[in-house]
Amino acid sequence: LLRLMLKGKFVSRGEAEELAASLSQNGKTELSAEVMRYQNTNFKPKDPLRELLREANRDPYSVTEMKKLWEIEKKADGTVKIRAYKGNEERIAVPPRVGKAVVTELGDFCFQFSNRPRPERGVRLLPFKQIFLPDTIEKIGKRAFEGCTELEKLHLPESLKEVSTGFSEDAHALSEIRFPQGLTKIGSRAFLRCDGLSALVIPENVRVVGSYAFSACKNLRKVVFSGGTEEKVRSVLAKIREFDPPGCGA
Repeated sequence: LLRLMLKGKFVSRGEAEELAASLSQNGKTELSAEVMRYQNTNFKPKDPLRELLREANRDPYSVTEMKKLWEIEKKADGTVKIRAYKGNEERIAVPPRVGKAVVTELGDFCFQFSNRPRPERGVRLLPFKQIFLPDTIEKIGKRAFEGCTELEKLHLPESLKEVSTGFSEDAHALSEIRFPQGLTKIGSRAFLRCDGLSALVIPENVRVVGSYAFSACKNLRKVVFSGGTEEKVRSVLAKIREFDPPGCGA
């Protein structure tokens, strides 16, 4: 069968390399020699320098490379939405583009633990520790980081206008969040039970804070307003104090 495949030129370069090595290791020198002759006849020898240059010039944001790590969706306007992360790293940088298309959106539940693919047997899914979002991101879907219990740092892009519902609910280890100055809305339950938060700075442009947005943040002690009316300050503080456990000093 192998000789028929070689005669019909059905064996690729990679398969031929693997076959030659395997046959040689198993003492089948005659067959191994036939496979090596097949390689020499049908494939040009690899140029090590060319391979190194190709590797060095490979686009890290190519569609092929990005699809290995991300579940993506092409939007009607030609930009890209990232629907899920398929890798297994603790520290993640969301790409600013996929090929030539700009990444402008994270989908609902994007980094939620239950949205991650099942790993191979014997491989443990690593918890997210740090996530960096590029400034190309304009929209983040609901509950994108919900349940990321060991997430410590989350970099929000300056282009973000709204923090969605349940944004990072139950991200207990999140110790700091810096809001972009252009932010106008913080959704309901956005930071519910984010126990690691001890201080917040609310940007001047925030107009809406949803129900339970900062509730049950039991270590929150300081809230600074960078501007706004007394009415807005009272409204935000009321949202923070909703459903507060004993001991919350905000």
